[in-house]
Amino acid sequence: MKNLLLLAILFSAFNVLGQDTFVIFGKLETSDEPYGNITICRDDSIVGNLVDVYKFNLELDFEKEYKIEFNKPGYTTKELYVNTKLPDDIYKDFMPLGFWIVLDTILNVEINKVHISYNKELDDFDFYNP
Repeated sequence: MKNLLLLAILFSAFNVLGQDTFVIFGKLETSDEPYGNITICRDDSIVGNLVDVYKFNLELDFEKEYKIEFNKPGYTTKELYVNTKLPDDIYKDFMPLGFWIVLDTILNVEINKVHISYNKELDDFDFYNP
């Protein structure tokens, strides 16, 4: 039984490292429950909608552009723009990116935006605020 459990753990580890998706995970925090909502858009179409989320794990296809919106009524919306396109000569496993998103109760503030894309100098994904 112990060998089977160890095998399952090893298989899971190799499965995560060998995925053909770009993984973003984290926590979405607000000052009260229920927590916030996540809307995932690709090519201007909604491809996913998660409601009352605290922890999230998103698998995004490579060679695509995504807009991930974190929101809750009465809170300032935050947007994450993810470009998973890679140069033709790059293919490797990337470590998942982790985020802690905190939605503020302050309204009438410009939406907070962060962009993520591949940085050839770093040979990894990087993020910046526009």
